[in-house]
Amino acid sequence: MSKKLSKEILKYSVIAGFIFAFLFVFPLLINKNSMSPEYVDMSCADIDGDGILNHYDNDIDGDNITNADDSDIDGNGENDLEGFLLEECKIDKWPLVSYYPYFLIIIAPITSAFFYRKKVNILIYRECFSICFLTLTIGIILGQLFMMFILTSFSFDTNHFLSTLQGAVMSLVPYAAYSFLLALFLKKE
Repeated sequence: MSKKLSKEILKYSVIAGFIFAFLFVFPLLINKNSMSPEYVDMSCADIDGDGILNHYDNDIDGDNITNADDSDIDGNGENDLEGFLLEECKIDKWPLVSYYPYFLIIIAPITSAFFYRKKVNILIYRECFSICFLTLTIGIILGQLFMMFILTSFSFDTNHFLSTLQGAVMSLVPYAAYSFLLALFLKKE
């Protein structure tokens, strides 16, 4: 038995990961704000009213000066201190669609492993773990990057891209443990 994973498993996991990433962002393709919470006061979450929430907006106050160069980030006419933080906005309710990515994270590796199980006679623990974890890894990283692209309306800077990528990669640790657990139950001998 070889220590390397077969190209077939890698190819299958990459395709499953791309499908997972597409399903991850599908609600945002229909409505960009479908996963965003409903705020008590929307002007708190989107100061300039351009449809991009403050967290993702490079120009929060809409004065055509990027936040990095703007001394008045919130647009109230006063210069803001270094390390300025916007006020916390009160959330009225979360839409049910905001739980959709969590549902996909639970279901995607299971369905991926089941489909691959139908193709082979034996699926050992290591191969099953690889299918589950690679499906989650590719799907989550690409899904979060695509979500960032959509939520920022493709107007993002390098720092925003890198922080999203870092967050996606750092979130993979619990999914590795989940993949180990799934592999224990989904292997086929």
